[in-house]
Amino acid sequence: MDILDMAKVLLGISKEDNSKDELLLIYVDSVMQGILNYCNISIFPRELELRAASMVADSYREYSRANVESISEGGRTVKFDFKAYIDNKIAGLTELGRFKQLYKTG
Repeated sequence: MDILDMAKVLLGISKEDNSKDELLLIYVDSVMQGILNYCNISIFPRELELRAASMVADSYREYSRANVESISEGGRTVKFDFKAYIDNKIAGLTELGRFKQLYKTG
């Protein structure tokens, strides 16, 4: 089962229902790229697929509930930054530490 299918199971979406796949795939790509960048690796570890699917499902729930990109009131605007949201979630995962690679110099 791939990350998209796992996320759909976590969200209670049937595998056959592909009406939300385009949006979910954006979340999958964002989560996977965020994890790869955070860990400084180029191959996504199979051990992190369930964690990624869980993050995709959480992200879908959070952003589906809000369904808002920005709010303006009284001359002030608050913009929701999905990438920052994912990056913050990734940074808070202590389990990623064992996958993190240090940069090589020289």
